[in-house]
Amino acid sequence: MIIRLIVSEKILLSETVNSATENKLIDVEQVESADPSVIMGIPRLAILHGLSFFKEFMLLNQKDNANFFFKENWNELVDIDKCVALLDESQYLLLQRGLLDSDSASPQSDQQVQDVYRKICQVADKLQSGQKAKFFVDILGKAFNYS
Repeated sequence: MIIRLIVSEKILLSETVNSATENKLIDVEQVESADPSVIMGIPRLAILHGLSFFKEFMLLNQKDNANFFFKENWNELVDIDKCVALLDESQYLLLQRGLLDSDSASPQSDQQVQDVYRKICQVADKLQSGQKAKFFVDILGKAFNYS
């Protein structure tokens, strides 16, 4: 179970790094230098990518079987998923940029995007500072080495 979890989390985080690089949201130099905005932003963006592209991994339809890291935030993730579904393509792009650079999702920008941004940040920031932080940060480090 733990090995599968580490591999799944590492894949989600690595895929997020790769996607962000391919879509020019971040560059390789930022990843290699462990740019602080990238270190904080990738877990946030991974939540968005998990909800958008890896729903089976997030297991939002099964609270009891939800992913280890996200189980305690299951209700919030279901709410975020519903909010993300309402975003158009330009709002989704603005949200992605904002999750990697808080200036991009400033209060002057789209209020709907700002609301989703705050919700995602709350969940992601708990991962990096809560009870599971050491475990999560270790996996994040492995994901950066894997990308």
